Amino acid sequence: MRKLMMGLAVTAALAIAAPAEAAVDYAVSGAGSGTFSLELTGSTYTLTALDLTFGTASFDLSNSVLEPFGPSWLLGGPNLGATGLQGGTDDFQLIFDPALASQTVFLQYVNIGLLNSFPAGLATVTQVADAAVPEPGTWAMMLLGFGAAGVALRRSRRQVPALRA
Repeated sequence: MRKLMMGLAVTAALAIAAPAEAAVDYAVSGAGSGTFSLELTGSTYTLTALDLTFGTASFDLSNSVLEPFGPSWLLGGPNLGATGLQGGTDDFQLIFDPALASQTVFLQYVNIGLLNSFPAGLATVTQVADAAVPEPGTWAMMLLGFGAAGVALRRSRRQVPALRA
């Protein structure tokens, strides 16, 4: 019966342990500045946070888009993928490889009032290291291991016969 209970406990711990989604933070410097975060699920990246400034324009999740672009990814403003950069609007685009720890990319942007001027420059995109946090499955297995060790220690205690005088 105890083996069955232990087997069920291990199965439950593994079922509770959801696969981790890798979140990666990036810093942008050079022709623009700010940060953005991507979440990797399978082989697809999702933009989860963004705070970038290019020229006089600021961008966040509400006015930015991330799209696959061959082996790399295209990060840009509201017109990305539709008509390209539009003069007289706040817009930007850069192509980068999320797998690289640091890279120099070509950045092109436009700000309101710059009708036919598209400033361009080089920006450095760098991964920001996060502190490692154990996954839920790791915690579950650790607790299960401590519990199993406790059960084993408790079962191994033998009754010491009382000395009779």
